[in-house]
This record gives sequence, C-alpha cells and structure tokens, in this order.
Amino acid sequence: MNALKQLFQRFPVLYFLLFSFIICSWPFVYFPLTDADIAHWVKVAREIEVHSHFLNSSHDQAHGPLLAWTGGLLTKLAPQSFYFYNLFNLFCGLYGIGLVYFLSQRLWPKSHTAGIATALFATSLVHVYLSRTPMYDWPAALFYFSFGGFYLLHIKEKDDRFYVLAMISVGAASLLRFSISIGLAGVYMLLVNLTYRQPLWRSLRDGFMLPLVALASNLPWLLSQWQSHGHAFGHEFVYDNVGRYFKEPQSDAPVYRDYYGFALYTLVLILPHTFFLLASLFQKAFGSHLKQSKELLAMLAGFLPCLLIFSFSGHVKLARYIAYVFPFLFVFLGHLMSTHDLHNPAWRKSCRRYLGVTLIGLTVILTALIFQFSRQTQEGLLFVIGLFVLLYGQLGVSYFIVTRAHEDFAVRPQRYLWHYGIFYLLFFSILSYEAQHVEFLTSVHHIIREAIR
Repeated sequence: MNALKQLFQRFPVLYFLLFSFIICSWPFVYFPLTDADIAHWVKVAREIEVHSHFLNSSHDQAHGPLLAWTGGLLTKLAPQSFYFYNLFNLFCGLYGIGLVYFLSQRLWPKSHTAGIATALFATSLVHVYLSRTPMYDWPAALFYFSFGGFYLLHIKEKDDRFYVLAMISVGAASLLRFSISIGLAGVYMLLVNLTYRQPLWRSLRDGFMLPLVALASNLPWLLSQWQSHGHAFGHEFVYDNVGRYFKEPQSDAPVYRDYYGFALYTLVLILPHTFFLLASLFQKAFGSHLKQSKELLAMLAGFLPCLLIFSFSGHVKLARYIAYVFPFLFVFLGHLMSTHDLHNPAWRKSCRRYLGVTLIGLTVILTALIFQFSRQTQEGLLFVIGLFVLLYGQLGVSYFIVTRAHEDFAVRPQRYLWHYGIFYLLFFSILSYEAQHVEFLTSVHHIIREAIR
C-alpha cells in the first residue's frame, strides 16, 4: 500500500488517469451509448470483427478507417459489447489526459500548470461526454492536440524526436478526419512558426510534409476502397472531406447560419469551469499575459482558428465537431489560473459575478430544452433530475474551490477530483438505469443493436 502511495506521489498524473478511467467507464456493465449516429460506424466495425476485412470493408460516409478498425479488433474480445465499442475512444481520452499533463509540465516546469490544467480537463463535461461517445472527432482531436504539442516542443527544444512524434500524430488523426486534421495542423504549424520567428523554409517543408504523411497513412485503405467500391467511394470521400463543410449532402438540406452556435457550445462543454474562463478572459491584464508568453500564444493558435473556421460552416452544428478546441483551451486556461489568476483577489471576485452569468445562462438553456422536449422530459424525469444535480452540483464544487480552497487547489488539484467525480458517478448510474427503460434512450440502443446484428 505504501509503495502504491509513493508511486502516485511521484507520478501525480496517475491520479488523473485512474480518475478518468473510472468516470469514463462507469458503470462498466450496461454501458449506455446515447448517440444514434454511432450505429453508422459500428456496422463497419461489426463487419471487420466477423470477417476481418480491414481494407476493403464497407465505409461510413468515407470517414477514415481507424475507429472501425479498433472497434472491430477490440470487440473480438467481447462481441457486440457497447463498452468495448467505446474502448478505443476511452483510451484516446486517457491519452489526452496524459498529454495535457506532459505538455504543461514540459512548457512550464516551475509552475503548477500541469496539475491544474489536467484537473480542469479531466473533470470537464466535454472530456467525460466525448470520452464516452465513440465518434470520429474526439480521437481525431486528441491526435491533433498530440501533433500540436509535439510540434511545439520540436520548435522550442530543437529535438527531432518530437518532430517524428508530431508527424505520427497527424497521420493517426488523418485516419479519422482526413481534411480537418491536415487543415487544422497546417494553420497551427504556420502560426507557431510565425510566433517563434522560424525561417520560411521550415514552414514550406512542414507544409509539404503534412499532406504527404496523411496521404501515406491512408493510401492502402484508399486504394482498397477505390478498388472495391469504385467512383462511388471517390465521390463520397471528396464530399465528406470538402462539401460537408458547407452543407449536408441532401439536396434540400438547410444551410446553417447560426455563427454563434459553436461559441455557445464551447461555454457549455467546459462546464463546470465556464466561469473560470470568463473571469480570466475579461481580466484587464489578459492582453499583457498573452504578450508575455509565446507558449500561451501557441495554445491560442491551437484552438481559436478551429472555433472560428467551424463557426462559419453551413453544416449542422453538433458539439463534437469542435472537439479540436478543448485540449488546447484547457492548457491555456490552466496556465492562466496557475500563474496569474488563482491568487488574485480581483479574479476570484469576478468569478462570483461570472458564476451568476453562468447560472442564468445554464438555467435558460435547460428551461428551453425542457419545453422543446417536454414529452421526453416527462418520460425520463429521473434522467432530467440527475442532469440538474450533475450540472449545478459541480458548479457548486468549482465555486467552493475558488472561494474556500484556491490555495490548496493551486498546489494539489488532484485532491478535488472526487468532489466532481461523485456527481458523475451518480448521473451515469441513473443514465445506465434509464437507458433500459426510457424510450428516447432505448431507441438509440435498438438502432445500434440492429446495426450490429
């Protein structure tokens, strides 16, 4: 027992990894999947599981093959298990936890950024929700973050090993979201080179390498798909990687112009830490903090272009499409809090004000959803109550930290993980029960079951 305690003390990241594994796995059995779109790719995974057709299996709207490959492999151990269909997604979430800690520690070794950023990330709604919802964007986002972190370390430390890891990461991301991964990596690479005043040849070299690595990673699958499915696959691949940015494939599909949508999603998905971010962004000294740190500017380059680019998309607005924003955003916020904000009385005072703004906004959103989905609310009243307890309870924990425990949280944030975790365990216990009884949840499971029969 003492040896285990010493291990956790020596490697604090293990606290965060264990916490994340439990929260994102609970309740292990009767694991609830809540997004009906999962049925698209699990059908391909089931084909791979049964027939081992890795390269020439059917495809999901010409999305990359990595999610279906891993799903097919892992469910050979437990056929048709919802938990095992999510296992690769969960592993990617744990990889993201480790990488947030590693990158923060490497960039700011003399601060407490690593612990705070990782605690915020691990307890955020977005990390827990997306690590339990196996779709392409979350693993792609974490591999994009992996590229960004390793590329930044390569620039700062002149270590070619990080360059190799960055290229491997963008190759893995492209096997999930081809054009998005290349495009975001290219923008980030250019902005980081400008920030660190790198020579032009470096931008040209790396701008050439990104699509080359992505193409090489996908080439065996692309050629096999073309051979098996012909021009139909080629058309879907081009549209999926270019045309879907502007609108859905159906000819009569609407073009969405709610440019504020993803900014609103961002504020909701970083709950229960939303008011931390608002208080940090609207500090008078925020601009000077940015000017003092090239590393903070690099984090900004990792998430702001993605948020802006996707906000102008005419495609249907779904929260997971901006998954690429969040790892960089939490490192950004974690450093601001650890270095400038947590010990600043003016910041803590403004947190109280922005907590009020957050509570009002959240109440308005939840009330609107209750009226919009009144039948589902009545049917799944226990689920709705659990959701309210989760969101408002965790906001209470964040408020307690900033008002009563900020000094301890700044040094030992891992001590407060289970303050958040108890609400997640309660909610997912309720969700797992309701998923067996409430029609709007059982229908999702029925759709997925039909896809993998």
